[in-house]
Amino acid sequence: MFFIVFLLCGYLKAQEPEVLQHFSSWNEVLAKARQSNKLIFIDVYFTGCHPCAVMDKEVFTNKQVKEKLTNEFIGVKTDILKEQLGDSIVRKYQTMGFPTFLVLSKDGDLIAATNGFADVGVLMKFMTKAVGLNQQKTYLTGFSPALNVAYPQVYLDYFGKERRRIEDSVANSWIIQKKALNREAADMLFMVTRKPAPQLQEDFIKNYNGYRALYGDALVLGKAANILTANLKEKLNERNDELFISFLKTYENKFPAEDWKIIRFLLADHYYNGIAKNTDAFLGFIAVNPVLYKNYYGAMVSTLTGKQPVTAERLSLLGRWGAAGIDENTAFETILAIAKIHKQQNDIEGYKKYVSLAIEKAGKYEVDTKAYEAMLTN
Repeated sequence: MFFIVFLLCGYLKAQEPEVLQHFSSWNEVLAKARQSNKLIFIDVYFTGCHPCAVMDKEVFTNKQVKEKLTNEFIGVKTDILKEQLGDSIVRKYQTMGFPTFLVLSKDGDLIAATNGFADVGVLMKFMTKAVGLNQQKTYLTGFSPALNVAYPQVYLDYFGKERRRIEDSVANSWIIQKKALNREAADMLFMVTRKPAPQLQEDFIKNYNGYRALYGDALVLGKAANILTANLKEKLNERNDELFISFLKTYENKFPAEDWKIIRFLLADHYYNGIAKNTDAFLGFIAVNPVLYKNYYGAMVSTLTGKQPVTAERLSLLGRWGAAGIDENTAFETILAIAKIHKQQNDIEGYKKYVSLAIEKAGKYEVDTKAYEAMLTN
C-alpha cells in the first residue's frame, strides 16, 4: 500500500505551514506539550506526496485551521523518509496512507487517527472531535505512550528499508505465544500479517469492538475488511450474486452498524468490480446500500463520466448513491462530484443545490467561494 501511494503521489513543492514544526525527538514533543498543556497534532507525510503538499498549501494556511492548531495543539510535522521520528511513528501506529494525521494527549496517549487528504471542514471536524474525546479522557489505550515497543524481529523487518513481506507462519507463531506478554506488539504484528491463523481471525472478529476501542476504527476496520476480502476470494472466483449475499449475511451482525456499512461497501467493490467485473451491478448494490467513504464516490464519478457515453441508468444510480447522508461536513470533492452528476442528468436545480452547499461550507470555514460561485453562472 505504501509504494502504491508513493507512486500515485506526484511531486508538488509547497512551503511548510508555520503552525507545524519539525522536532528532533519524541521526548522533545512531549516536553513541549506538557509545558504548554496542549494536545499533540502530528502530520505524517513524505516529500513528493502530492496530497500532503496540497494540505500545506490550501488547508494548513486556512485562518480557522491555523487558529485551532495554534490555540489547542502542539503542531508536529514529520517526514517518514527523512526523519527518524517519522519512521518510528509509521512503525508504532502503522500509518500506511499519506498524509496521516494523529492527535495525542500531552502525555502521549493516542486519541484519534485518520489518513488521506482532508479539506478544511473535514480536518476541523476531526480536530474538534479529538478535543472532545480528550476532555472525556477517551484514549486508544491499546497503544502505549512510549514510542518504542519491544517488537519482534519479524515486525521490524516488515518496516525496514526493504519493507519485506512477513512470513505468515513465523508471525502467527509469535502472536500466539507472546500475546499475553506483549499485547501491543502482538496486535500490531497481527494487523500486518497477510494471512493470520484461523484462530486469530476468529478472535479478532468475535472481539471486534474491543479491538476497535483499543486501536481505533481506521486501523481495525481496515483489517476487518482485509480479512473478509481474503475469505471472500477463497469462496468465490466468478460471479455468483446469491453466494455473495449469503457471505455478507454471515458477517453483518458481527460489527457495529456504521462500520459494517463501510466493510460491506469495500467487499461489494471487490466482488462486483474485481470478481464479477460488472460496474452496473456494483452501482445497483451501492444505490440500495449507500455510504460515502473517503473519496471513493468522487473517484468513481471521475472514472465513469470520463467514459462516453454515460448511460442514464448509471447517472441515476450515481445520483442515488451520492445522496446518502450528504451535508456541509461532506468533503468538497464529494459535494462537487454529486453536483456534476445532477448537471449531467439535466437536473439544474439539483446541481445548484449542491454547488450552493459547497458555497455554504466554504463560507463557514472562510474558504474562497469565487470558484464555486462561478459554477452557478456557467
